[in-house]
Amino acid sequence: MPMSQRHILTVAAVLTALPLALTGCTTIVATPVTPTTTAPTAEPIEVDKPTNEPIPPASDFTTVYDDSGIVSVNVPSTWTDVVGAQLTNSSGVVFYNVTASPDIAAWQSGWDVPGVSVSSTQDPSIVIEDIINGTIAGPGAECEAPETGDYDDGVYVGTYVYFENCGGVGTDYVSIVAQDADKTHFIICTIQMVSDEDKSTVRDEILNSFWAIY
Repeated sequence: MPMSQRHILTVAAVLTALPLALTGCTTIVATPVTPTTTAPTAEPIEVDKPTNEPIPPASDFTTVYDDSGIVSVNVPSTWTDVVGAQLTNSSGVVFYNVTASPDIAAWQSGWDVPGVSVSSTQDPSIVIEDIINGTIAGPGAECEAPETGDYDDGVYVGTYVYFENCGGVGTDYVSIVAQDADKTHFIICTIQMVSDEDKSTVRDEILNSFWAIY
């Protein structure tokens, strides 16, 4: 799989090829994914997220939004390269999306730069299992075999897929695929983590803060 196609999930009829979306192309051609088992293989991730509204950013973090103001997440203040354009798949499903990184172009093309992408939709045609299967298939052989587990932060409940040692440089990569408790919308949060700080402080701040408000 080309390096540029792995950053937003390879999803059956959902999202593929993030670089196309970030360069102004809003129609994304999806790649069908053969169904695979999604039984959890790792311990659950449980985050104590406030249930009424997004949390203010911690010191040295800032809140970034998609262009509509629907999707938000707290990221390090040094992640100043931000894109908030909508993504639309080949079936016409619109995802509100915000992507942030110190350098999105470098994040797209390798495993040496951290970043996050958060996408959300209310389209009822989305099938979570398809998204999870696409997530598992996404990075291909570029990472060690992933672990999957349950995710619950008090606002969103779903599944996470965690990859280690991506690109052979020690980078970790995690995707959260979930719904809110009232099942009004879906959300996908993908984090690329390079440093020890990315894998702890930054990861926790992102997981505590990613949100969609409709």
